[in-house]
Amino acid sequence: MKRLAMVLAILVIGMFSPRQIFAYQEMQKDGAITLSRYKFGDDESKKNLIVLGDKVVFKVNAYIEDFFKDTIINANAKIINMTDDPMQAIYFITFYDEQNNVVGAHATNWTLKPQGDINYGSALIKGKEEDFRRVKKYKLQICYYKTVPEKK
Repeated sequence: MKRLAMVLAILVIGMFSPRQIFAYQEMQKDGAITLSRYKFGDDESKKNLIVLGDKVVFKVNAYIEDFFKDTIINANAKIINMTDDPMQAIYFITFYDEQNNVVGAHATNWTLKPQGDINYGSALIKGKEEDFRRVKKYKLQICYYKTVPEKK
């Protein structure tokens, strides 16, 4: 019985040891924005670069462009894991007009390898260019947390 109690105590202590606590971070950034039309080869300054995060860095570009026959807000991101741990990375971006009406939004999540990154190129918000020209504000919300390593 003493041996069983000791094994249970070791398991309980192991469950709550610092190495078992997964790190996470949640951040938000908002502000004024004017979306410009960008075509491949244009001046990169037409893209709005929004950067947020420290251990996992989100670099979101926001601009208007054509995607096949659709006009879109392109809110693509490069997400960089600067840690030695696998991380789950989530971002949610919303665009608003002057009256705080939502004009468009996009959300996604990725699992990043340690010291890895992803160029996420599918944050395509469909709509009408006249609506996109009304955009005056944005809100970027991010969250990242350590995940269980992949089994090999």
